[in-house]
Amino acid sequence: MGTPITKGGRTSNDSSFARILYQNKLTSASSATAQPALIPNTWERWESASGVMQSRFQPSASIRCNAIGIAAHNLGTRGSTIVVETAPTVSGTFTERGAITPSNDKPIMFLFDDVSDVEDVRVTITNGADREVGVVYAGSALVMQQALFGGHSPICLSSKTEYRNAMSDTGQFLGRKIRRKGQVSTFSWENLQDTWYRDNFQPFVESAKTLPFFIKWRPDYFGEDVAFGYSVGDIQPTNQGGVTRLMSVDLNMRAHDE
Repeated sequence: MGTPITKGGRTSNDSSFARILYQNKLTSASSATAQPALIPNTWERWESASGVMQSRFQPSASIRCNAIGIAAHNLGTRGSTIVVETAPTVSGTFTERGAITPSNDKPIMFLFDDVSDVEDVRVTITNGADREVGVVYAGSALVMQQALFGGHSPICLSSKTEYRNAMSDTGQFLGRKIRRKGQVSTFSWENLQDTWYRDNFQPFVESAKTLPFFIKWRPDYFGEDVAFGYSVGDIQPTNQGGVTRLMSVDLNMRAHDE
C-alpha cells in the first residue's frame, strides 16, 4: 500500500504511517456529467438518479498511482457500492483496485500496490438512487516517514461547528440551527530527515497552499478514518537541533463534513 520510502538506510512501507493524496492527476472524464468531480471543490457534483453510475477518468499523461480518493458523496446513505479500476492505456484492460459498500458518507481512500503506468481510471457505482460524488482524485500518495504519536486528535471525530441559537427575551431556549460545520485537527510529525522533508514533504506543502487533499492518518487500525480538506495557515517545519538534522512539522487541517 503506497510507495516505499527510505528510512535510516532501510526501505519502509509501514501501514501505520499516514498517507496523503494530493495534487490530483486526473484531468478529464469520459462522461460530461462526471467532469464536476475533477473540479477541486465540494459543491459541484457528478450526479445520477438511477441505474449504473460509471465514468472513466484520465490524466494528461501516464502516471504512477497507488491511491484513489472519493469525497463529498452520499453513497453510504444511498446504499451504493463503489468499484475502482485502473488501466495502462485509455480503454485498455482494467484491473480492480478496490471495492466498497460504505456505511456512511465520509471520504474514501483506496490504497493499493504502486502501479507505474496508469492512463485510465474507471469508477463504477451501483445500487441506490439520486447519487452524488463531488471529488475524485488519483495519483501517488505521499507516505509519511514517521507515525503520529500519542495525543493526536482523530480528525473524523473532531467536529468544528458554528451554531445559530434562538433565545426568547426571558432567556428561554427556542432552538438551534447549524450555520457551518466541518472537522479540524493538527497532525504533528517529529524526527523527519531533512533531506526527506525537502524532497518529499515540501512539494505537498506547496500544493496545499491552494489545493485540498486527502489524508488517511492510520491505515492499519483505522482504515475508514479518511479526511478531505485543506490546510489552515502556512506549514512551517522546525529544526530539532543537535547534529541529527531532524525536523518536526505541524499540519493544521480543516476537513469537509457532508
